[in-house]
Amino acid sequence: RYDLAEGSILPRVAGTLRAVAVSTQTDITTFAELNEATANGEINWGNQGPATTSAINAKALAALGGDEVFSVDNYLNNAVTTNGRGEEYTAVQRGDIQVMSGSYSSLLEFQQAGDIRFVLLYNNEESLPSEVGNSDCATFATSSIEIQNTDQIQAVSGGPFHRIFAGPPGLSDEIHSYWCDKITQAIQSDHYQEQAEEADRPITYGDCETAAEGVQQTIETYQNNTDLLREIGLIQE
Repeated sequence: RYDLAEGSILPRVAGTLRAVAVSTQTDITTFAELNEATANGEINWGNQGPATTSAINAKALAALGGDEVFSVDNYLNNAVTTNGRGEEYTAVQRGDIQVMSGSYSSLLEFQQAGDIRFVLLYNNEESLPSEVGNSDCATFATSSIEIQNTDQIQAVSGGPFHRIFAGPPGLSDEIHSYWCDKITQAIQSDHYQEQAEEADRPITYGDCETAAEGVQQTIETYQNNTDLLREIGLIQE
């Protein structure tokens, strides 16, 4: 109903750390091994459609990662489309798919069930979240395979600013300030924090200004990369 660029941006409840994980039925434990297996056509990547996060994550990595990373064609030749995350997970358990890509929090439950292991997180941190489990998991900062354009990959993949609150355009300063304060109080309440922890949904709070800057950065990234977005299927004409 509204142009996002004109919305009244309110706080961010969480960032959306992107991740790649492989089936524990494979012997793959590192991104380097996954990269080689993808380039050689030895494994299948699951997705829920060409413009979904699961596909865009992989295609952005392939298109922007540089010469050492598998190509978009490598990915497309190994891509298997399913009808939703549940069907994709079943395909992993069945052995039809060996790789899942998406938000870290959405994949975490499958990792905790013992069916997948993380091999790459889309951030520039040196350390890993405690829940990752696989000490061989890489980040953009620690990968033995050089990954280029990491900021652009993150932005095209949706960036860390996805889970925000927003209001319609033209909210008065008074109303905007009111909702910034109230949403912040809710996010920081003990009850909300406990619920997020129980659901394994990490909170990475950002105030109204931080959230607005993130939205603007994402919009500019999309505006400046229309050819790339067509190539990876996010813009379909």
